[in-house]
Amino acid sequence: MTSMDRIAVIGAGGHAKVLVAAWLEAGGQVEVILDRDPARIGEDFFGHRIMPQSNDALKDLAAVLAIGDNKTRAQLSGHLRPASWQTVIHPRAWVHGSAKIGAGTLICAGAVVQPDATIGEHAIINTGAIIEHDCRIGAFAHIGPSACLGGDVEAGDGAFVGLGAKVLPRKRLGDWAVVGGGACVTKDVAEKETVVGVPAAAI
Repeated sequence: MTSMDRIAVIGAGGHAKVLVAAWLEAGGQVEVILDRDPARIGEDFFGHRIMPQSNDALKDLAAVLAIGDNKTRAQLSGHLRPASWQTVIHPRAWVHGSAKIGAGTLICAGAVVQPDATIGEHAIINTGAIIEHDCRIGAFAHIGPSACLGGDVEAGDGAFVGLGAKVLPRKRLGDWAVVGGGACVTKDVAEKETVVGVPAAAI
């Protein structure tokens, strides 16, 4: 599900380390690391000098947004113009053949994506996360490490599910909703609402 082309990686923070490691483990290669922070330019990152972020640097390259913040990924996806957006799936993730994975999405080591799940563009399914059957994950969403979404859960665009959180089957998370780490969602969460605790409640 991944090509073995040399790609451009946009971002050089902690999340980029995870993404680059997954891509290299899958047998891919990195052409260039780009970042918009002037203080980072010239630093070494996985054997590459960090270069300034620009559309010129992306010409003729597939790229991936290696940035953990959902809103930043959404903003940059509208401004940057690579040849294509690269999906990255760690070889030790398990993704059923019927699942649909959007362009630019990262699926980390140990993650499980079950039959007929759909994951939008530029999403993050982090280390050890479980996406059960028939889930629908929106663009720019982030399902955190060891989080678990029961069957037929819908997480809207930009939704964030924190580390170790659980969402019970058939629940809905609105666009840009936030579920705190360790929470257990037992009812729908509204757009832009933040919930925490067990059972999860709005704050």
